[in-house]
Amino acid sequence: MSDQLRLELGQGEALRDAGAKAVLDRNAAWAEKADRCMKLMAVCGYDFTAEDVTAEIGQPPHPNAMGGVFLRASRKGLIVPVGVKRATRDARHASMLRIWRGR
Repeated sequence: MSDQLRLELGQGEALRDAGAKAVLDRNAAWAEKADRCMKLMAVCGYDFTAEDVTAEIGQPPHPNAMGGVFLRASRKGLIVPVGVKRATRDARHASMLRIWRGR
């Protein structure tokens, strides 16, 4: 991998992280609710996706908010990715969802 590509990837990750933090900061009440839901799912020991969190607490207030809470939980070591599956909600158009499990 070239130094330039490595630099661009690093910048992309920094921009992603800053964007996720900004979205969660602006939607703190929803983010706290999502954090509590994910912690409960993680300690129960079953696999879950963003669709499972949405089913419990409702749609996020911003399209990037769900990704932000999963990124934060993953960074804290609360959850780990264990696979992928197709989304079932029509609005997701059968896109791929990451499956998570609590640590």
